[in-house]
Amino acid sequence: MKQKIIFDYMKSLKLTLLFVCTVLFASCSSLQRDKVIRLLEEISADITSADLDAAWNKAQKAEAIAKKHNLVKELAAVLVSKAKLCDRIDEGIEYAQEALRLAQDNDAPEVQCEACYAICSLYLNDNTDPAGNQHVGEWLERGQALAETCDIPRLRLDGIILRSLWYQRSNLYNAAENYLEQALRDADGLDPISISTLQEHLLDLYNRSGQYKKAVGIYKDYISASQAATQQMQEEMQASWHRESILYKTIIAILLLVVATLAILLIRNRNDCLTQSKSS
Repeated sequence: MKQKIIFDYMKSLKLTLLFVCTVLFASCSSLQRDKVIRLLEEISADITSADLDAAWNKAQKAEAIAKKHNLVKELAAVLVSKAKLCDRIDEGIEYAQEALRLAQDNDAPEVQCEACYAICSLYLNDNTDPAGNQHVGEWLERGQALAETCDIPRLRLDGIILRSLWYQRSNLYNAAENYLEQALRDADGLDPISISTLQEHLLDLYNRSGQYKKAVGIYKDYISASQAATQQMQEEMQASWHRESILYKTIIAILLLVVATLAILLIRNRNDCLTQSKSS
């Protein structure tokens, strides 16, 4: 009888430990994934504010975490960020192509789209390749097709901005202007960040083409949208920190539950052994 009690206890202990390991592994993976996602958000903000050294350092850190914990989709997203930060077009395209391969192998169309846009942007900013303009168009078409498949407004917006810049590079300024104006007319339901981004590019285009009346006409709307966009970004950052805080608390709660379960099992085993000893 005593051997059976010990066997039952050991079986329960093994099952409990197996459950603990499974939960902790899942929690750890989720925690590391959240870390990478938060770093990606910070990298994007650093790129926007032109703090490229800080963005590169965070990208290196995010890449190390993603590789260590086998977070393949997140690794692909990090490589896209590194592609955007490269000075040399060949190095940037290498990062973006690797990101595209990982995203295709792991069914991540959103990252595929971002990789295509990154390659498009690299060619857009390069004046050394005679066929660069053609490459821009090819990768832009591929990226915008993926954006429609994903049905993600942010990706559609990025495609709109890149196409307007491509038109400008091709000296098709009227086409770029009409394209951005149409995008603004179709902006119902877009978030403040997207609207302010469209207005910023259109405002720049108006100023460069000497259309100052049109620039003044949208300037007030641009300021209002920019203020709303700033508030949206702050709220998104706070939400990200809140999610991570909840995850930490969940892990602690699970550990406390496990400790309590093991304590109960130990007490029950001790009591059963004492009862068995007295009866024998």
